[in-house]
Amino acid sequence: MTKYNQHTPGPFLIEQNDTEGIYLVNAAGTILCEWVHTPADANLLAAAPELLAALVLLMPELDSSYNGYDKARAAIAKARGKA
Repeated sequence: MTKYNQHTPGPFLIEQNDTEGIYLVNAAGTILCEWVHTPADANLLAAAPELLAALVLLMPELDSSYNGYDKARAAIAKARGKA
């Protein structure tokens, strides 16, 4: 686990059934988030680990004058609990 990756490692998978609704599990089947309200929310939450990893990989390639640079840095900080 790298120093920025303090969350449960992905992938996060979306599960759904009649009694528990929509929820997220990890690859081992451990429930990470119960009662996700909408499929769109579940999709966003499930993509979060990959989005963070991709953004971290892109940051060294971006010039700090890039329009979204500060927003990207802030999003990484928020994901790491440092916002």
